[in-house]
Amino acid sequence: MGIIRKGDTFLVIERNDGRGVSFPGGLCNPWEQDDQALSREILEETGLKVASSDFKFRYRSDADVKVEVSVWEVTAEGVVEGSWEGAPRWLRLCEFGSRVIPGQRPVVEVLEAAHSQ
Repeated sequence: MGIIRKGDTFLVIERNDGRGVSFPGGLCNPWEQDDQALSREILEETGLKVASSDFKFRYRSDADVKVEVSVWEVTAEGVVEGSWEGAPRWLRLCEFGSRVIPGQRPVVEVLEAAHSQ
């Protein structure tokens, strides 16, 4: 999963499945490294190319399916475009934090804690 910031906003996907919003990212194919999957998923979901990525932390979630989630701070380039999965939106944390999908709530908690310091 990639955290992409612009000022005080984050790029999130307004999901087409009606489940809320999510950070761009997805499942890693068996032949991919984490950073390769990150770049592919961000390109697929947002149209942006990853310019740089910095690994932040990893956690396990079984909110939807059992997964290990790698979280990266990402700098990306290009023009934001939507995909079949949803529409990318630049939103402040207070605008989307409560609507993020259950498996990504730990990321919102980390961001909220960092913001309150």
